[in-house]
Amino acid sequence: MADAHTLVDRQTVMYRIRKVEALTSRDLADTNSLSELWLAVRAAELLYTRDGDWSESKPTP
Repeated sequence: MADAHTLVDRQTVMYRIRKVEALTSRDLADTNSLSELWLAVRAAELLYTRDGDWSESKPTP
C-alpha cells in the first residue's frame, strides 16, 4: 500500500483508512463503497477548482 518513496509508515496508512471508514460509515474493502467515495472526492475536486487541479485552489469554508 504505502509506496517506499512517500516515507509513510504502513500503520499510518492503515490508521488513516480506518479513520476515513469511521467518518464516512463506509467499508473501504467494499468495491461499491470505494467507488462512491472516489466519485465524491472527484466531484469535490471539480466543484472547488476552476480547472480540476486540486493543488491550484482550496475550498473556502
